[in-house]
This record gives sequence, structure tokens and C-alpha cells, in this order.
Amino acid sequence: MKNGGAEWMESLYAAVAVEDTIYHFDRPFTYFVPHECQPLAKPGCRVLVPFGSGSRTRQGIILSLTHGDEQGKDTKGILAVLDREPVLDEERLLLTSWMKEHYFCTLYDAAKAMLPSGLHVRLRRGYVLTEKGRRISREEPSSRSGLSVWQRRIVRLLGEKSGPMEQGAFLRALNLTAEAFDLKILLEKAPYFKDKQICRGTAHDDTWTPAEGCWQKDAGRKLYKGTLLEHILLQNLCVFYDVGTHNELRLHNADWNDALD
Repeated sequence: MKNGGAEWMESLYAAVAVEDTIYHFDRPFTYFVPHECQPLAKPGCRVLVPFGSGSRTRQGIILSLTHGDEQGKDTKGILAVLDREPVLDEERLLLTSWMKEHYFCTLYDAAKAMLPSGLHVRLRRGYVLTEKGRRISREEPSSRSGLSVWQRRIVRLLGEKSGPMEQGAFLRALNLTAEAFDLKILLEKAPYFKDKQICRGTAHDDTWTPAEGCWQKDAGRKLYKGTLLEHILLQNLCVFYDVGTHNELRLHNADWNDALD
């Protein structure tokens, strides 16, 4: 159908059997099928979906499809369809529910047992540079002075790769674990924004002028930098100690971030 000269596609929802669910809470989970995935989305096809409160990527199998209006604004969408044609036919899809009840397995485990050999997929996490990162990697190293030490190492490492670098190899090259990598990022230092507002937006700093720039200075008028962890802690502490009668963040007749000034 056409709508205003553009192709229109009806809202489509999929009932998906998702891997690694707990048996007692296992059921077909409903996902919205994005328009770009609709041509390939068929019952019996494998998909990647976000699952749980952390929206971690998991594999699933479409059990059925339904057309209709929006089933809820919070309905998550399918991330990708892995197969061009269904790997399970209608009869085997119907069999998954029977197997769940009789063999005390999840819907996905029942479906997985009927998949042709060689079709099992393992998800791997990899890293690539963004378009901005690729542009920086092609420039002279002397132009990267605005980057931190870790950012320069990452740009140099990934800039030498023609495709994604697997997470394990990436962390080994940096001599890190996944947890340590997160900590290194949190311990990087960055400047604080500064303007005329102080005292949580209730007063002005008359000693500050735009000519000084928009960055916080220390007592010696030198640029002050704090770790990202320090930034996060300060943002939460400022809000914690500046609440109203009902323990809600005060807006000070302005934006929420003015409470941090």
C-alpha cells in the first residue's frame, strides 16, 4: 500500500522463543518487527532480540506472527533476522509447546533440538571505530593531542584493522580485562563546564567572564580536571543534597542541570 507516496507497512509483532530463559517463567515473548525486518521475518526463522532489564542481545526463534495496532509503547523490537528462509516448519513449531510440557524444557531448547546440525550460532562481541574515529586514525598522530592516552591507543589499534576486532583480542592487546577496561575509562580525567551560575543556580559568579572560557579553573586559575567517576559522584551528591519538601530534585525555576552549578 502507499501512504503519501511512501510505502506503508502494517505493524507486525512476533512471538519469540528466547534462549537462556528460566523454565518457570518461559513463554513466547512478544517483539515488534521493524519495517526493515518484515520481509525476512517468518515463523521458524532465527532472530536476535534484546532481553531482560539490561536488554542483552539473545538469540530466539519466531514461533508466530500477528498483525495489528501497537501492543504497547514499551514493546522491544527485533534487532536482526538471521535466516532468509525458515529453519523450522510449522509442524515442528507446533511441536515445541508439546515438548516443553512433556520434557520440562524451555521453548527455545525444544526448538533448538530440532534445528539442522551446523546451524547453531554463537554471539561474539567486537570493536570497530566510529566514522569519526576512522577519520582521526587517518590523520597524523600529532593531530591527536586532544585525545587521552587510552583513546590514542584504541584509535591506533583499531585503525590498523579492516574489520571488527574480537573482544578478547582487543582486551589482550591493551593488557586489560573487561572489568579493568571499564575502570580505566572511569578513571580518565575530563574538565568541568563553567559559566556564571553558582550556588545551584541561585547566584552569579561576578569574577567570571566569557573571556576565561567555559571550563572550571582551580584556585591557581589553572584548568581543573576530574575523573569521570568523580563527575558521576558529584552529579549524584549535588542532587541528593538539594531536594524539596517531598524529596524531589529542585529545578530552581530553570533546567534540572542548574542544580549542579
